[in-house]
Amino acid sequence: MALLTQTDKTRIRQMREDGTPVSYIAAAMELTVEEVEAVLARKEPPEQPKTRIEKKRDTRPLSDEVKAEVISMAESGSTIAEIAAKTGVSQSSISRIKSAMKEKEPATAATAADSEEKISQVECTTKSAESQALKAAKAKLLAIYETLSPEECRAWEMGEVYAEVVRGCGE
Repeated sequence: MALLTQTDKTRIRQMREDGTPVSYIAAAMELTVEEVEAVLARKEPPEQPKTRIEKKRDTRPLSDEVKAEVISMAESGSTIAEIAAKTGVSQSSISRIKSAMKEKEPATAATAADSEEKISQVECTTKSAESQALKAAKAKLLAIYETLSPEECRAWEMGEVYAEVVRGCGE
């Protein structure tokens, strides 16, 4: 029997109130039908320690202290994997925080308007449209990610780690 947090129990009750069948709730939460019914009946099953496989993904928002630690480590040059190992924050969350940091960085001051710079500015106008499309795609991916089940989130994060490894091998 899985050890459920209060958040898990609330989620189960909310899913049931929304009309989700018990069997679907059990599958989504990786529980047995009996465990779901026990939660719905407000019976507290005896607690057993979680095995590594039974651990649920923590979907609570990060505290300001944790965000500050992640930002500090990122600014000091730590890798995403190092930050994740130290803070316990998922690599995908760290990637999102680092992306947000880059978007908030102030633009560098213009130094000289030489011809090469003007040419690169002209080239950047086409890249700007691509950049806008990329931002829109990232927003859509984030919206999709937030609706994934814990198993799907783990698969997503494994894909990100794989992509980092592949990018690292190409350098």
